[in-house]
Amino acid sequence: MSFRARVAMLAASAAFAVTPSAAPQQSPPSSPPQAPVFRAGVDLIALDVTVVDRNGAPVKGLTAEAFTARVDGQPRAVRTLEYVEYGAGAGTMSSGASASNTAAGATRASQGGRVIVILFDDLSLKPGDAEGLTIAAERVLASLDDDDLVGLTTTSGLGPVVSPTRDRAAIIASLRNKKLVGNYLDLATPYFITIKEGVDIWEGRRDALGAVIDRECQPPIDRTSCMDSVRVAARRVATWAFRRTEMQLDAMKQTIDAMGRAPKPRVVIALSNGLSLGANRAYTEELEPITRAAASAEVQFYALAEVGEVIDITMAGRPLSSGRYGLNDRPSAMRAENDYLLSGIQTVASAAGGDAFKVIGQADRFFRRIYNETSGVYRLGVESGPIKAEQRFLDIKVTTNRSGATVRAHRHALVPGATAASEPVEQQLRNRLAQGGIAFGVPIALATAVRGGSGGAVRVAVDAQMPASTTGPLIALYGLVDAKGAMVESGRRELSASTTGDYRVTFDAPVAPGGYRLRFAVADATGNIGAVQHDVNATLTRFDRVQVSDVILTSAGADGTSRFLALDALPAGAVSLRAAVELYPDQPADAPGMSVRLALLRADTSATVAARDVVPAGTDGTLAAVATLPIGGLEPASYIVQVTVLDRGVPVGTLMAPFRKSIAVR
Repeated sequence: MSFRARVAMLAASAAFAVTPSAAPQQSPPSSPPQAPVFRAGVDLIALDVTVVDRNGAPVKGLTAEAFTARVDGQPRAVRTLEYVEYGAGAGTMSSGASASNTAAGATRASQGGRVIVILFDDLSLKPGDAEGLTIAAERVLASLDDDDLVGLTTTSGLGPVVSPTRDRAAIIASLRNKKLVGNYLDLATPYFITIKEGVDIWEGRRDALGAVIDRECQPPIDRTSCMDSVRVAARRVATWAFRRTEMQLDAMKQTIDAMGRAPKPRVVIALSNGLSLGANRAYTEELEPITRAAASAEVQFYALAEVGEVIDITMAGRPLSSGRYGLNDRPSAMRAENDYLLSGIQTVASAAGGDAFKVIGQADRFFRRIYNETSGVYRLGVESGPIKAEQRFLDIKVTTNRSGATVRAHRHALVPGATAASEPVEQQLRNRLAQGGIAFGVPIALATAVRGGSGGAVRVAVDAQMPASTTGPLIALYGLVDAKGAMVESGRRELSASTTGDYRVTFDAPVAPGGYRLRFAVADATGNIGAVQHDVNATLTRFDRVQVSDVILTSAGADGTSRFLALDALPAGAVSLRAAVELYPDQPADAPGMSVRLALLRADTSATVAARDVVPAGTDGTLAAVATLPIGGLEPASYIVQVTVLDRGVPVGTLMAPFRKSIAVR
C-alpha cells in the first residue's frame, strides 16, 4: 500500500531575546547553571476560538470579560476581541452585545468563505461503512455559502483527491466515486476477535483473553490448541490496529499541514470508524504533532463516526451467552469495539481543538452542526506574559463564563513572532513538486489524456484550471515522476492576473510508455499554494492493427473556448461537447479501412442518446475521429461516450469515457 509523501514541517525562525549587558570577563573555576532567558515587553497572542451553545449554534455578542485565558497555566488578560462571521450560520445572541472596537466588545465583520476538507478515513472504514455519511454530506452541500470552498481526500492516499473548490458537482461526483471505498482485513480468521479485544489481550488483560476463549473455543474444538491460536490471532489484530493508528494519525497531520497555506478559516471533517488508542499505550508523542500542527495551521478538526445496529446472524435464535466474564457474545463485543474506537477519534479531535460526533441515524444534522459551529469565530488578542527565548509553542486554555456555552480552542499557540521561516514562493513550489502530495491553498481542477508521439514515445496532454477568483498573477510548476521516482519531464508557467475567466495551463509532455505520477503546484499572488498529483497510465490501447489514444472529451462555453472535462464533469456553462480519438495504424496501407462510431449513452440504462459514424482523417500516420455530441437537452445524470473502432466494418475494440451532468447547486 502506498501513502502520500510526508509533508515536512518548516523550521521555526529564531526567537529574539533581550539579555543583560555583559559583565567583565572572568575565569571562575566553574559556571553556575544559566537562568532561562525571557523575551522582554508584552506580546499579544492571536487566538481564534469558537463558542457554541448546547445545540452547536455560535454564541454571538460576548465581551472580553466573558473569556478567561490561561497561558502556560497562568491567567492572562484578553486585550482585543473581534467576532468574524462566515457563511450563513444562525447564532445565539448574547445579551448586552456591543459593536464597539474596544477590549470590552466585539467588532462584527462578515468575510469570505471557509475552506472545508472532507477526510475520508478509508484506513478504518470497511466497504459500505460510510455510505450514510457520504450521502448526508452530498445532501447538505447546497446549504453551504457560495464562497465556501470544499475539498476531499483520503487517509490511504489511494482514493480521489479534489482540491477545495466551489464546484459542488465535483465534490458530489467524488463522494460517489467507486474508488472511495474502505478496506477489510480479517486477521482473526477462523475466530471472531474485535480490535478492542485484540488490544486488551496484547496489553495483558487476562479477563479479555478468557472471554474470547470462552466464546470462540466451544466444543467440539479442542480448547488447548484453540487457546494458543486465539493468542496468536489476537496479536495479529493488535499489531495491525497499532500500525493502522500510526498511519491514520500521520495522514490526519498531513491533511492539517496541507491546509496551512489555505485562506482562513480552515476546517477538516473526518469520516471515520475511529482509531485504536490502547489503554496502556502512551500516545502523547503521536498526538502532540497533531495538536501542534492544528495550532500552527489554525485548523478546526471534526470527526463523524457512523454507528449502526449491531447484528450477528450467527446468533439468531440463540440466547446471549454470559459466563465468568459477563456478556461476551459477539454483538456485545462489537458494541464495545464501537465505543472504544469512537473514544480514540474523540481524543484526536479534542487534541486538535475540535470534537467528534457519534452518528446514529441520518448524519445531516451533524454536518449542519459543524457548518454552523464554524460560521462564527472570536479572534482574541491575549497577553502572552514572559516567554523563554527558545520557546515556540505555548500551552493555552480558554473558557467562558457564559452559561451552557462551550469554547473550542487549540491546546497550543505559536509564540508571537515564532512563525515558520519564510521561503521564496518559487522554492516552496519546488519543494512541493519534489515531495508530492496535496495542498489546498489554490483550487485546481486537472485532466489528462494520453496521445501518440514520435519515435516510440507517447504524449501526456494536460489541462489544469484555477478559478478566476484566485488572486493573480500565478506561478505554476509541473512534473512527471516515473516508477523509480525520477522527474522525467517538468516545466514552469507564469499566468497574468485574470480579467476574463478562469486561469488555464495546458501542455504536452512527451515520455516513454509506462506508469507516471503527474505533480502540479501553483502559487497565487498572496503566497497561497495549491497542489495535486494524478496517476497516469501513459500507454496507448491496441486494437489488432491499430493503436488508439485516450478518448478526449472537451466542452466549450459561450466564449467558444474548448477545455478538457476535469473531474469527468460537464461544466454548468457548457454549450457543446466534443469527443475525439486518434488512431495510429501499424501500416499506412491499413488506414483506408478504418472507421469510428462515437455514441452518447445513459450510464444507468445504456440507452443511446446520440451516435455519429466518422471516417477518421489525417496524415503522417495519425488519424483523428472527431464528433460534436448534443448536450442541450441532457438531463442531470451520468453518461458514457462509447467509441467503437471498426476495421473494414468489423468492430475491433471499444473505449469508454464517463462524464456526468449534475443538478445546478449553490
